[in-house]
Amino acid sequence: MAEDDVEEDAAAAAAAKKKQEANQFADTLTKKHAKQLMLAAGFIPGPNVSLQHAIDTFKKRQFREIFLYSLFLFCFTVSSYTQRDVQNASLYVNSVRSVVMEKPFAVVPFWKGFRNISLPEDCWLYLETVLPAYLFEETWYNGDPIGPDEKNKVLFVNHLVQAPRIRQVRVQSYKCGDGPGGLTGVFSAIPQRLKQYLINCYPAVGGSTWAKDEEIPGWPPGNKLKYRSGEELATEYYSTNFEVYEGGGYAIDIPLNTTQADVKAMFRYLMENKWTDLKTRALFFDFVTYHQDQRFFLSVRLTFEFLHIGQIVPTESFRVMRLGFIDNAQYISLVFDVLVHLLLLHFIYDDLERFLRMPKYWLKDLWNYLSVSMYIVFGISLVFKVRFFTRSLPYVNSPPEEMDTQIAGFDFESLGWISSQIWNWTAVNSILVWGRAFRFFKYANDAVASLSYAVFDSSTQLVSFFLVFSLLTFAYGVSFHISFGVDVGGNIRGVTGGLGTLMSSIFAQWRLLLVGGSNDFSQIVEANRLLGPLLLLTYQIIGAMIAIKLPAAILNKTYSTISDHGSDDPMAKEFRSVLARGFNRMVSKIFFYGKKDDDELFRLEREAQHEQAFHGKPQRRKKGKKGEDVEEINKNFHAIERVIEDFERNVKVMGVKVEVFVDTELKKFADAQAKHVEPASTLLFGRKEAWGRPGVYLDKPDLSSCVTMMGNKTVLPPNWKLYHSEEGDPFYYNITDDTVQWDPPVVMMAGVIPEIEENDDDAEIIVTKKKKKKKEN
Repeated sequence: MAEDDVEEDAAAAAAAKKKQEANQFADTLTKKHAKQLMLAAGFIPGPNVSLQHAIDTFKKRQFREIFLYSLFLFCFTVSSYTQRDVQNASLYVNSVRSVVMEKPFAVVPFWKGFRNISLPEDCWLYLETVLPAYLFEETWYNGDPIGPDEKNKVLFVNHLVQAPRIRQVRVQSYKCGDGPGGLTGVFSAIPQRLKQYLINCYPAVGGSTWAKDEEIPGWPPGNKLKYRSGEELATEYYSTNFEVYEGGGYAIDIPLNTTQADVKAMFRYLMENKWTDLKTRALFFDFVTYHQDQRFFLSVRLTFEFLHIGQIVPTESFRVMRLGFIDNAQYISLVFDVLVHLLLLHFIYDDLERFLRMPKYWLKDLWNYLSVSMYIVFGISLVFKVRFFTRSLPYVNSPPEEMDTQIAGFDFESLGWISSQIWNWTAVNSILVWGRAFRFFKYANDAVASLSYAVFDSSTQLVSFFLVFSLLTFAYGVSFHISFGVDVGGNIRGVTGGLGTLMSSIFAQWRLLLVGGSNDFSQIVEANRLLGPLLLLTYQIIGAMIAIKLPAAILNKTYSTISDHGSDDPMAKEFRSVLARGFNRMVSKIFFYGKKDDDELFRLEREAQHEQAFHGKPQRRKKGKKGEDVEEINKNFHAIERVIEDFERNVKVMGVKVEVFVDTELKKFADAQAKHVEPASTLLFGRKEAWGRPGVYLDKPDLSSCVTMMGNKTVLPPNWKLYHSEEGDPFYYNITDDTVQWDPPVVMMAGVIPEIEENDDDAEIIVTKKKKKKKEN
């Protein structure tokens, strides 16, 4: 019972102290800050809202938000890094990429690789000579043949998952005079003067003009290939920098265990029978590998785009992914991902509830817009994750299929694209998630709070500047694109290079300001010697010298103002102090739990003894003595005991204070003694060490100027006293103004002065009596 009473009293004291602190904080709030605090606590400001209740709710809400968002950040980071092994995936992709991209043509006298393909003969030469060499290897490096269980592997360790496939998409030709849509009349698709030379034309893009009714040569020789749709081939549409291609087309699957000679013969046969022509718009070669140790699937697609302008542009796609749940690490990642989305649902519910309750104030908070952006991106990423798992799990969990060695029955390229979208949106989300955490940085310390307020207070000006600067960059991007896009178009393989497209032109202007790009100055000047330098000069003046420096000036001014005048946010300061106190209590409980001093141990032992003495057996009320309840007596006894303990503690405190007071007074007395009784001059004159010390009085004072009578004795005026040093030398002390001097003070000359003892303190008394007797006469 005693322990319960002590705990209750401690709890009551803590509650009273907490209430007192809250009242003090409430008294310091202005009307503006009180309104902000109510809004932050989730209340609509009004007379019916208790400020004290709003303060308590605000603290609880902030504690909960900080804790949950810290947990959310931790789970999101762990989930993101454990679901994708970036380091090993990069190593795996680059090893295969180096073989595919860097393996040279063996039949040409100079170095030529995949990216150097630009003509149809280059494309077929690569397919016939280079591709089979690394995809269908038959011998080791020393010439030994590869065994049956070692075939169908790239770099001897990456197993081919399914049959490679070559596929092409074709367009329908049309009469040049009628136009692509068959338009006739006054509008002619070609000049009349050239009409007799141009009979058949081929569109640049597919759409409704994809060829589906033709038959082209197939393999083995004599077979004819017919068009098959994307559903039949189990492939989806595919986009490049130039075109979006459908999933269907004319396809040949190359069975596994096919010899290298047969593969070369197939490509030679297709080339000789003109498998690609002017109707061909794209040629795709797909294969998929799997690494058993890293558990990576790698989808490789080599694309040869037959542009309508006559050139072939090669592009490649390498998509690495892990399918299914094979080890414990993947299950752990899934658990963290589920926690992330559960916490996200809580945040969405909290924001939605606040929006429905006070939409006006909710829309004014800029942090809410960042939260909504984060929710949208998470939703998009979740859609891609659902698509990825619903496609991949049935494949990896299904039994082995013999047809995998004969056909390409699964679209790994499409699945890899979905996987890449998951991580693209996750990367965007990483910026939004950590950016939203910036709102809690003001609770860390003053320096971080100042930085946070500087960025937040400058957000409106920075956004306005960014919009204006984007319009400026867009205007100059359009000007450069229109003026020099044809002459400075960049490399056709890198469509974004140069000024050939509007996006590449705008990007070139950003690069010119941020990284100091040259913007192809020589080519621009060569294209137009007047307009080129004029556009570059004006853009540099407006952009580099003025616009690019404004954000730094805005941030610098805001940060300087906040640093000089403070953040003016008492809520953050109060909550920061609450966090500090809570952290200290938590550390004390964790690291000092159970560690008690001697007084605490003595108190606990005494309380245990009293508990055993008075409560060892149940006490009953004695008959005939109403009101003398034993429990009540024990309670009063312990109350008296607590009063005695409080008195003892107060005595100890008063003892400490008395000791401090006595020490202080003694120190003051010692200082007074040093100042008035033995000042610096007295110490100097009265010590033996002063005589002969450099810079001090080197000679004893001359007493010849004293007014003396009757044996050269000195006559002192009132308030002066005669003292002697350790050496016996006399000096004079004025008791009124605390002055000390060697020379005797000046006095009036006297007639007859009797002899007095020089070393007797009563000499002054005798002189005084003689003066009085003289006055009486």
